[in-house]
Amino acid sequence: MAKPLDERIASALSTDRVTITTLEELIPEAEAEHKRLVVAHARNSADSLDFALSEDDREDAARKSERANRNAIALAKALEQLRTKLATKRESDSRRAAEANRTAALAERDELADRFRDLVPQAVADLVQLFAAIAQNAERLKALGLHVRDAEAEARDVPGNWYMNSSPVDRFAEMKIPRLDGPGRIWPAAPRSIPPAHQDQYGIAIQRAREERARWKRYFVTPPEKGEPTIATHSGESVVLSPAIFLMNSEQVAEAKKAGCEVELAAANQRIGLPSGGSF
Repeated sequence: MAKPLDERIASALSTDRVTITTLEELIPEAEAEHKRLVVAHARNSADSLDFALSEDDREDAARKSERANRNAIALAKALEQLRTKLATKRESDSRRAAEANRTAALAERDELADRFRDLVPQAVADLVQLFAAIAQNAERLKALGLHVRDAEAEARDVPGNWYMNSSPVDRFAEMKIPRLDGPGRIWPAAPRSIPPAHQDQYGIAIQRAREERARWKRYFVTPPEKGEPTIATHSGESVVLSPAIFLMNSEQVAEAKKAGCEVELAAANQRIGLPSGGSF
Protein backbone atom coordinates (compact mmCIF):
# COMPACT_ATOMS: atom_id res chain seq x y z
CA MET A 1 0.00 0.00 0.00
CA ALA A 2 1.35 3.41 -1.03
CA LYS A 3 2.27 5.81 1.74
CA PRO A 4 0.25 9.02 2.13
CA LEU A 5 1.33 11.93 -0.07
CA ASP A 6 2.58 14.05 2.84
CA GLU A 7 4.85 11.23 4.05
CA ARG A 8 6.29 10.67 0.58
CA ILE A 9 6.93 14.42 0.19
CA ALA A 10 8.65 14.56 3.59
CA SER A 11 10.78 11.53 2.68
CA ALA A 12 11.81 13.06 -0.70
CA LEU A 13 12.82 16.32 0.97
CA SER A 14 14.80 14.62 3.72
CA THR A 15 17.38 12.81 1.52
CA ASP A 16 19.63 13.42 -1.46
CA ARG A 17 19.21 9.81 -2.53
CA VAL A 18 15.78 10.48 -4.01
CA THR A 19 15.81 9.83 -7.75
CA ILE A 20 14.81 12.12 -10.59
CA THR A 21 12.11 9.62 -11.56
CA THR A 22 10.60 9.73 -8.06
CA LEU A 23 10.56 13.52 -8.07
CA GLU A 24 9.07 13.65 -11.57
CA GLU A 25 6.24 11.39 -10.40
CA LEU A 26 5.74 13.11 -7.05
CA ILE A 27 5.56 16.74 -8.20
CA PRO A 28 2.48 16.37 -10.50
CA GLU A 29 0.67 14.50 -7.75
CA ALA A 30 1.49 17.25 -5.25
CA GLU A 31 0.37 19.92 -7.74
CA ALA A 32 -2.96 18.18 -8.17
CA GLU A 33 -3.43 17.99 -4.38
CA HIS A 34 -2.52 21.66 -4.04
CA LYS A 35 -5.13 22.56 -6.62
CA ARG A 36 -7.73 20.47 -4.73
CA LEU A 37 -6.88 22.22 -1.45
CA VAL A 38 -7.20 25.68 -3.03
CA VAL A 39 -10.64 24.78 -4.37
CA ALA A 40 -11.65 23.30 -0.99
CA HIS A 41 -10.49 26.44 0.81
CA ALA A 42 -12.52 28.66 -1.49
CA ARG A 43 -15.65 26.51 -1.22
CA ASN A 44 -15.55 26.13 2.56
CA SER A 45 -14.71 29.81 2.99
CA ALA A 46 -17.86 30.66 1.05
CA ASP A 47 -19.94 28.17 3.12
CA SER A 48 -18.63 29.66 6.36
CA LEU A 49 -20.30 32.96 5.37
CA ASP A 50 -23.59 31.45 4.11
CA PHE A 51 -26.39 32.27 6.59
CA ALA A 52 -28.57 29.75 4.82
CA LEU A 53 -26.54 27.15 6.72
CA SER A 54 -26.75 26.49 10.42
CA GLU A 55 -24.19 28.02 12.75
CA ASP A 56 -22.66 24.60 13.40
CA ASP A 57 -22.33 24.00 9.62
CA ARG A 58 -20.78 27.44 9.19
CA GLU A 59 -18.29 26.75 11.99
CA ASP A 60 -17.43 23.38 10.45
CA ALA A 61 -16.96 25.02 7.06
CA ALA A 62 -14.70 27.70 8.62
CA ARG A 63 -12.54 25.00 10.25
CA LYS A 64 -12.31 23.09 6.94
CA SER A 65 -11.45 26.32 5.06
CA GLU A 66 -8.71 27.21 7.52
CA ARG A 67 -7.25 23.68 7.41
CA ALA A 68 -7.36 23.56 3.58
CA ASN A 69 -5.67 26.98 3.35
CA ARG A 70 -2.97 25.99 5.85
CA ASN A 71 -2.28 22.74 4.02
CA ALA A 72 -2.27 24.51 0.63
CA ILE A 73 0.32 27.02 1.86
CA ALA A 74 2.47 24.24 3.32
CA LEU A 75 2.15 22.19 0.12
CA ALA A 76 3.08 25.19 -2.05
CA LYS A 77 6.27 25.60 -0.04
CA ALA A 78 7.03 21.88 -0.32
CA LEU A 79 6.40 22.01 -4.08
CA GLU A 80 8.93 24.83 -4.45
CA GLN A 81 11.50 22.72 -2.59
CA LEU A 82 10.70 19.65 -4.70
CA ARG A 83 11.10 21.60 -7.94
CA THR A 84 14.42 23.06 -6.74
CA LYS A 85 15.66 19.60 -5.80
CA LEU A 86 14.60 18.22 -9.21
CA ALA A 87 16.39 21.04 -11.04
CA THR A 88 19.54 20.45 -8.97
CA LYS A 89 19.37 16.72 -9.66
CA ARG A 90 18.96 17.29 -13.38
CA GLU A 91 21.84 19.77 -13.47
CA SER A 92 24.05 17.35 -11.58
CA ASP A 93 23.13 14.53 -13.93
CA SER A 94 23.77 16.83 -16.91
CA ARG A 95 27.22 17.74 -15.56
CA ARG A 96 28.06 14.08 -15.02
CA ALA A 97 26.84 13.22 -18.50
CA ALA A 98 28.87 16.08 -20.02
CA GLU A 99 31.98 14.99 -18.12
CA ALA A 100 31.46 11.40 -19.22
CA ASN A 101 31.04 12.62 -22.79
CA ARG A 102 34.26 14.64 -22.58
CA THR A 103 36.10 11.64 -21.14
CA ALA A 104 34.76 9.41 -23.90
CA ALA A 105 35.70 11.95 -26.59
CA LEU A 106 39.27 12.20 -25.28
CA ALA A 107 39.53 8.41 -25.12
CA GLU A 108 38.28 8.21 -28.70
CA ARG A 109 40.83 10.87 -29.73
CA ASP A 110 43.65 8.88 -28.13
CA GLU A 111 42.48 5.68 -29.83
CA LEU A 112 42.36 7.41 -33.22
CA ALA A 113 45.81 8.90 -32.61
CA ASP A 114 47.18 5.41 -31.90
CA ARG A 115 45.59 4.11 -35.09
CA PHE A 116 47.07 7.05 -37.02
CA ARG A 117 50.54 6.28 -35.64
CA ASP A 118 50.15 2.62 -36.52
CA LEU A 119 48.74 3.05 -40.03
CA VAL A 120 49.64 6.37 -41.63
CA PRO A 121 53.48 6.45 -41.60
CA GLN A 122 53.71 3.10 -43.37
CA ALA A 123 50.80 3.93 -45.69
CA VAL A 124 52.47 7.25 -46.64
CA ALA A 125 55.81 5.53 -47.25
CA ASP A 126 54.12 2.93 -49.47
CA LEU A 127 52.18 5.59 -51.41
CA VAL A 128 55.22 7.81 -52.00
CA GLN A 129 57.23 4.82 -53.19
CA LEU A 130 54.39 3.74 -55.49
CA PHE A 131 53.75 7.24 -56.89
CA ALA A 132 57.46 7.73 -57.59
CA ALA A 133 57.61 4.38 -59.40
CA ILE A 134 54.52 5.30 -61.47
CA ALA A 135 56.12 8.61 -62.47
CA GLN A 136 59.40 6.92 -63.44
CA ASN A 137 57.57 4.27 -65.43
CA ALA A 138 55.54 6.95 -67.24
CA GLU A 139 58.78 8.67 -68.28
CA ARG A 140 60.18 5.34 -69.44
CA LEU A 141 57.10 4.61 -71.54
CA LYS A 142 57.29 8.08 -73.07
CA ALA A 143 60.99 7.72 -73.88
CA LEU A 144 60.24 4.44 -75.66
CA GLY A 145 57.57 6.13 -77.77
CA LEU A 146 54.73 4.21 -76.12
CA HIS A 147 51.76 6.58 -75.96
CA VAL A 148 49.71 4.54 -73.50
CA ARG A 149 48.02 5.10 -70.15
CA ASP A 150 50.25 5.28 -67.12
CA ALA A 151 49.98 2.71 -64.33
CA GLU A 152 47.41 4.63 -62.29
CA ALA A 153 45.12 5.26 -65.26
CA GLU A 154 45.47 1.60 -66.25
CA ALA A 155 44.60 0.44 -62.72
CA ARG A 156 41.58 2.76 -62.49
CA ASP A 157 40.55 2.18 -66.10
CA VAL A 158 40.28 5.88 -66.92
CA PRO A 159 41.44 7.63 -70.12
CA GLY A 160 45.12 8.40 -70.39
CA ASN A 161 44.42 12.11 -70.86
CA TRP A 162 42.65 12.13 -67.47
CA TYR A 163 39.37 13.51 -68.82
CA MET A 164 35.96 11.85 -68.74
CA ASN A 165 32.87 13.47 -70.21
CA SER A 166 34.81 16.72 -70.64
CA SER A 167 35.64 16.78 -66.92
CA PRO A 168 39.13 16.31 -65.43
CA VAL A 169 39.77 13.22 -63.33
CA ASP A 170 41.74 13.81 -60.13
CA ARG A 171 44.88 11.74 -59.79
CA PHE A 172 46.01 9.97 -56.65
CA ALA A 173 49.62 10.29 -57.78
CA GLU A 174 49.28 14.10 -57.78
CA MET A 175 47.71 14.52 -54.36
CA LYS A 176 49.71 16.46 -51.79
CA ILE A 177 51.01 14.39 -48.87
CA PRO A 178 52.28 16.47 -45.92
CA ARG A 179 55.32 15.67 -43.85
CA LEU A 180 54.51 13.82 -40.65
CA ASP A 181 57.03 15.70 -38.53
CA GLY A 182 56.38 19.35 -39.40
CA PRO A 183 55.67 21.85 -42.18
CA GLY A 184 56.11 21.07 -45.84
CA ARG A 185 55.22 18.02 -47.87
CA ILE A 186 56.92 14.84 -48.99
CA TRP A 187 54.85 14.36 -52.15
CA PRO A 188 54.96 15.78 -54.72
CA ALA A 189 58.45 17.07 -54.02
CA ALA A 190 58.39 20.81 -53.33
CA PRO A 191 59.93 23.05 -56.03
CA ARG A 192 63.61 23.73 -55.46
CA SER A 193 64.17 27.10 -53.87
CA ILE A 194 66.91 29.49 -54.94
CA PRO A 195 70.04 28.99 -52.82
CA PRO A 196 70.76 31.95 -50.53
CA ALA A 197 74.08 32.54 -52.31
CA HIS A 198 72.28 33.22 -55.59
CA GLN A 199 69.29 35.16 -54.25
CA ASP A 200 71.00 38.56 -54.67
CA GLN A 201 71.93 37.80 -58.27
CA TYR A 202 68.41 36.58 -58.93
CA GLY A 203 66.94 39.79 -57.49
CA ILE A 204 69.26 41.92 -59.62
CA ALA A 205 68.24 40.00 -62.75
CA ILE A 206 64.55 40.44 -61.94
CA GLN A 207 65.04 44.19 -61.42
CA ARG A 208 66.90 44.53 -64.72
CA ALA A 209 64.11 42.70 -66.52
CA ARG A 210 61.53 45.05 -64.99
CA GLU A 211 63.55 48.10 -66.03
CA GLU A 212 63.90 46.78 -69.57
CA ARG A 213 60.15 46.18 -69.82
CA ALA A 214 59.53 49.72 -68.57
CA ARG A 215 61.55 51.12 -71.50
CA TRP A 216 59.00 49.83 -74.00
CA LYS A 217 55.65 51.58 -74.51
CA ARG A 218 52.84 51.44 -77.05
CA TYR A 219 52.97 54.21 -79.68
CA PHE A 220 50.62 55.05 -82.55
CA VAL A 221 52.79 55.63 -85.63
CA THR A 222 51.65 57.42 -88.81
CA PRO A 223 54.29 57.16 -91.59
CA PRO A 224 54.89 59.97 -94.13
CA GLU A 225 52.92 59.96 -97.36
CA LYS A 226 56.04 59.29 -99.45
CA GLY A 227 58.62 56.59 -98.93
CA GLU A 228 58.54 53.32 -96.99
CA PRO A 229 60.50 53.84 -93.75
CA THR A 230 61.28 50.73 -91.68
CA ILE A 231 61.81 50.11 -87.98
CA ALA A 232 63.09 47.25 -85.85
CA THR A 233 60.21 45.89 -83.71
CA HIS A 234 60.37 44.69 -80.12
CA SER A 235 61.00 41.19 -81.45
CA GLY A 236 63.99 42.43 -83.47
CA GLU A 237 62.42 42.08 -86.93
CA SER A 238 62.48 44.97 -89.43
CA VAL A 239 59.05 45.98 -90.77
CA VAL A 240 57.78 48.68 -93.10
CA LEU A 241 55.97 51.33 -91.14
CA SER A 242 52.25 51.75 -91.73
CA PRO A 243 49.57 53.37 -89.55
CA ALA A 244 49.71 51.00 -86.56
CA ILE A 245 50.49 50.68 -82.89
CA PHE A 246 54.07 49.62 -82.15
CA LEU A 247 55.82 48.62 -78.93
CA MET A 248 58.80 50.98 -79.02
CA ASN A 249 61.57 52.37 -76.84
CA SER A 250 62.80 55.94 -76.83
CA GLU A 251 65.55 55.25 -79.42
CA GLN A 252 63.00 53.80 -81.85
CA VAL A 253 60.65 56.74 -81.31
CA ALA A 254 63.49 59.10 -82.22
CA GLU A 255 64.35 56.97 -85.28
CA ALA A 256 60.71 56.96 -86.49
CA LYS A 257 60.39 60.70 -86.07
CA LYS A 258 63.68 61.17 -87.95
CA ALA A 259 62.13 59.15 -90.82
CA GLY A 260 59.27 61.65 -90.97
CA CYS A 261 56.67 59.66 -88.96
CA GLU A 262 54.19 61.13 -86.53
CA VAL A 263 54.54 59.26 -83.22
CA GLU A 264 52.06 59.56 -80.36
CA LEU A 265 51.75 57.56 -77.12
CA ALA A 266 48.80 55.19 -77.61
CA ALA A 267 45.94 55.22 -75.14
CA ALA A 268 45.51 52.09 -73.02
CA ASN A 269 42.28 51.14 -74.78
CA GLN A 270 43.38 52.18 -78.28
CA ARG A 271 43.41 49.38 -80.86
CA ILE A 272 44.39 49.26 -84.57
CA GLY A 273 45.50 46.60 -87.05
CA LEU A 274 48.98 45.27 -86.29
CA PRO A 275 51.82 45.38 -88.84
CA SER A 276 53.01 42.06 -90.19
CA GLY A 277 56.09 40.81 -88.43
CA GLY A 278 55.52 43.03 -85.39
CA SER A 279 55.76 41.73 -81.82
CA PHE A 280 53.50 43.35 -79.22
